[in-house]
Amino acid sequence: MEQARPRDLWQRLQQISRYWIYLLLAAVVLWQLLFPMRLPIVPSRPTEDLYAAIKAVPDSKIVIVAADWDASTQAETGPQTAAVMNACFQLKKKFAILTLSAPPGNKLANDIAQATAKQYDAHYGVDWCNWGYKYGG
Repeated sequence: MEQARPRDLWQRLQQISRYWIYLLLAAVVLWQLLFPMRLPIVPSRPTEDLYAAIKAVPDSKIVIVAADWDASTQAETGPQTAAVMNACFQLKKKFAILTLSAPPGNKLANDIAQATAKQYDAHYGVDWCNWGYKYGG
């Protein structure tokens, strides 16, 4: 009994050996490792507006960095918090970390601030501080 020939593209793709698929996948990954694609990093308008807002803060005032997040959203909000802290250190703006809703966010943001402060030779209590968790939202 003869096997029926696949009629459409999807049936043909189903019959490709896994060996060839994995070989193609490995070649694509290797190509990108050897010849990485360089893409420009263009900040969005809201990013530029946030940077301008931090820059506009008078030197006699401080920036309050809200750390109302916890470990479940750290992958998203951790880098955002680090970016705000980087901008503050870069622009020589003093800031305070404040947490109103998620107590773990205070510790996580404090760790980010300590790591970021080392890059700018900033000191706790002089360039930044941590007001901790304030109950009551």
